[in-house]
Amino acid sequence: MPQCFDAWTLWLEIQTQWRVSFGVRTGLDMAAVKAVAEVLDIELTPPTYRILRGLELHVLQNVKTDEDAA
Repeated sequence: MPQCFDAWTLWLEIQTQWRVSFGVRTGLDMAAVKAVAEVLDIELTPPTYRILRGLELHVLQNVKTDEDAA
């Protein structure tokens, strides 16, 4: 969907910006996400932010599920 293009482009570029504690992802470093968005000239609008948060929560839930299965 065209309205998701900026969020997806940013998502692909911020995969090195995860905060980690004891080897487990705890969330994205949002200050770093903002900096990457600025470099890519992507406006971090409320809809783009909500899409990123949804993707972040999906990853965090799957990490939790993977840990529970181990």
